Amino acid sequence: ISALASLSKLYLNLNELSGTLPPNIGNLRELSSLQVQENTLSGKLPESIYTLESLQVLNIGSNFFTGTISPKLGDVTTLTIIDFQRNRFDGIVPEELGQLNLLQSLFIQQNALSGEISETICALRSNNLSDLETDCGVPPNPPEIVCEENCCTACFSEFTGTTSSPTQAPLLPCNMTEVARSSMIEEKLILVSGLPPLLNPSTAQFAAKKWIIEDDDRYICPDDPSLLQRYTMATIYYETDGDNNWLKCSASQDTTPCEDEMIGLPLVRFLSLESECAWFGLTCDFNQNLTDIRLAENGLSGPFTTEIGRLQSLSRIDLSNNKMTGPIPTELSFAESLYQLLLNDNSMTGNLDILSSIPGLEVIDLSSNSFSSTLADGISDIEGLKEFMVDENELTGTVPEEFVKLTNLEILLIQNNNIEGSLADDICDLRENSSNNNGGKLLRFELDCIDKIQCPFNFLQPDCCTRCF
Repeated sequence: ISALASLSKLYLNLNELSGTLPPNIGNLRELSSLQVQENTLSGKLPESIYTLESLQVLNIGSNFFTGTISPKLGDVTTLTIIDFQRNRFDGIVPEELGQLNLLQSLFIQQNALSGEISETICALRSNNLSDLETDCGVPPNPPEIVCEENCCTACFSEFTGTTSSPTQAPLLPCNMTEVARSSMIEEKLILVSGLPPLLNPSTAQFAAKKWIIEDDDRYICPDDPSLLQRYTMATIYYETDGDNNWLKCSASQDTTPCEDEMIGLPLVRFLSLESECAWFGLTCDFNQNLTDIRLAENGLSGPFTTEIGRLQSLSRIDLSNNKMTGPIPTELSFAESLYQLLLNDNSMTGNLDILSSIPGLEVIDLSSNSFSSTLADGISDIEGLKEFMVDENELTGTVPEEFVKLTNLEILLIQNNNIEGSLADDICDLRENSSNNNGGKLLRFELDCIDKIQCPFNFLQPDCCTRCF
């Protein structure tokens, strides 16, 4: 990348990048925007960054960068946005940042910084600086950073999260009594789980509610937009017995490891202070809405929580190779953005009817479970379906003739079930090398066609089924 001398904008955010920023990044003399937030980058910032004379946006938030914030950052006078939040910077906030007269936003909260915001930086508030967020929250402990009146626009602390009045500490966290906070949070959780499970001490919902209200160091307020999302993931953790069964990144530091084996850097445990978007196996979009849950091969046991269907931005679920039980919850139909559902190699049961209510699905892998229904006709209405794998279950009935409508299908695996009968001739038209003039996309078609299902055979289409069991 350093050879791209004319590169002006570099967006590498929301990937899985690790390692350090290369020293030769300073060769990008035309670079105006560098955005690498939401990765697992680490180390100190290279000195060459401070020589980029055209740099306007520097966003490295939500990584693992360390060291101090260099006074040389004040030499990059073209900067308008600096986002260093959620890293591991320590030391003080250099007063040299007061030289950045074009600066509009400065986010340095949730680090290990201390000291005070200098008068030179505060003076920028009368110019262009409209956002200044630091760890200057007060209750119940003294702030990490002292910020004078009318300087910082939002303060953070482990106890309160944020407050819009950083210079005058509220009398109570969230500006309400603890009883009022608990009551308002419970009212919102009822909309997701209903009241009975929230009152039953034996449920995951009760445990998640208790954690949110009493034990979560982030101290969520009732109006926090992340409340329901954070609660849902806590519910999944307790429902799958995270404390006892998880193999990686459980809440307990004494029972499971939590680091990237490839690079040796630590990951973020479930139920930790950080945003749930940073927790192991989870990914969020720019608006901090959860999009991916990837907790495969992690020892999860128990049923699929119904609350997960409330995550409307969820696009991918991978809970494969665990010990999940029970049916696919009907509430999953609310996850309108879901296109990939991987639940293979578990012990799940029930029918497949819910799948037809999720029209955006492209990949479904339910193989090696104990589903026992028929192949629902409604699956043929999932027009974009590309991969459908339900092999090694207890499915019965026949292969619906309506499957011929799945013209985007590339993989269809239904072997090792109790499906019988004849296969409709038209289904063979889905095969990639079909004699049908339109052809098809189906590359793999595997089923029990030795003694249970009759697979059509003719000289124009001799290999309708790619493999028989």
